[in-house]
Amino acid sequence: LPSLLYSLQNYLILLSYSTLTSLEFSVLNQTKTISAALCCYVLLGRSQTPLQILSLFILLTSSIILEGTITLQSLTTSTTSFDSHRFFHGILPCLTASLISGFAGALTQKILQSQNKNSYLYSMELSSFSFMYCSISLLHTLNYDVSSLMNSLKAVKTLEYIPIISQSL
Repeated sequence: LPSLLYSLQNYLILLSYSTLTSLEFSVLNQTKTISAALCCYVLLGRSQTPLQILSLFILLTSSIILEGTITLQSLTTSTTSFDSHRFFHGILPCLTASLISGFAGALTQKILQSQNKNSYLYSMELSSFSFMYCSISLLHTLNYDVSSLMNSLKAVKTLEYIPIISQSL
């Protein structure tokens, strides 16, 4: 379940990042801290100190104010009052990804604690399952045409594998 959640989160982040400006994305992505704190409280029973609650409230308030300011600026420069594409392909996916991030992180922590698992082995399991989900999704997108998949992989330049490999390490 966590690997499926992380795969979904990555898809939503890519969708959001391709729609929003980098400033909008960064501001909205800050809500993952609040999501993590809330999910840790619900799933693990970990409460926050008063100073942590104040910090989370300030973070949430600043995110709302900054996003509101960005939205108002975009409304004054455009003729439309509501950009549904921006909302459904940018804001909503980013907030959903932040919520999933907090839930998956708390769920992972609960699994590691309750089953006394090795975190390195668990990371390998997550990576393996994420790879399977992404591969199935890609094959589905290509209508299960393996030759199209191979041609797509051949089109990737050698240097483009560097970030993929470095992130996996």
